[in-house]
Amino acid sequence: MIKRQVICDRCGENCRKYGTSYYIFDIYSNDIFPTNDGRVSCETFGQNMTQNMTKIFGNDKHYCKRCKDEIEKFIKKVDNTK
Repeated sequence: MIKRQVICDRCGENCRKYGTSYYIFDIYSNDIFPTNDGRVSCETFGQNMTQNMTKIFGNDKHYCKRCKDEIEKFIKKVDNTK
């Protein structure tokens, strides 16, 4: 028998506990001042190369729906104290 399990890298729970999907976050970089000839800054190149190597070697972090929702909420949080 083959049984597929995806364990959340944040909470350690089986992702099936919170749904039928697991989630991966990709953070790619874009230059603030892009060139017209396809060149990118070293900072952009480094970030994007790291993301691509993570995918190529299968080292992505997997998240359950509950953790994905919490991370998204944190990322989208607006500071209203200003």
